[in-house]
Amino acid sequence: MFPTVEPRFMSTNQTKIIDRGSETTFQCKVLGNPTSIICWYHGKEQETPIHEGANLTIKNVQDWEEGEYRLKGPLKARFIEYILSENEKDITLICEVQSRVLSVNIQWLHNGRRMDVAERIRTSEGDGDNNKNKNRFQVKDDKLGKHLVPSKMTIFDFVEQDLGLWNCSARNDYGTVWEQKDVRLLGIFDKIE
Repeated sequence: MFPTVEPRFMSTNQTKIIDRGSETTFQCKVLGNPTSIICWYHGKEQETPIHEGANLTIKNVQDWEEGEYRLKGPLKARFIEYILSENEKDITLICEVQSRVLSVNIQWLHNGRRMDVAERIRTSEGDGDNNKNKNRFQVKDDKLGKHLVPSKMTIFDFVEQDLGLWNCSARNDYGTVWEQKDVRLLGIFDKIE
């Protein structure tokens, strides 16, 4: 069994001058265990990868292919389910983050505002009036297997102000991804669409 090692880019920037119609290959060397999946992007604003793999070959180079090419290891986030508690007052949103990089920073937002989840445990029921001033939100991040991190946002005593867009944002050294879920009322029951 080999130890897990976070990926490290070993390649340096490459500048090439290529004749129109010729062929060129860019190479990327990344060390790490497990092996990272590399995605290539053309241009600074491109969000969709043009190629996946350690080498990018451009055949029959054209003028429109001129510019900057960048690469990163992919990171994925998606909502997999929600759980309504037995008392029907608490709800848990579960966002699954997939990353081949060990360190992932997960943030939760509600209607575009970062959630304050400094207190990561539920307050006790016996606090009386003090309970109103405590945080109603709990986030628990678990590691599941080698590359999955389910992040669970529990909203205690769910109220109408908790409806709206919930966003799970995951970031590492190689990029940021996010997924959102619309929590709204449908009929007489709280539902998640």
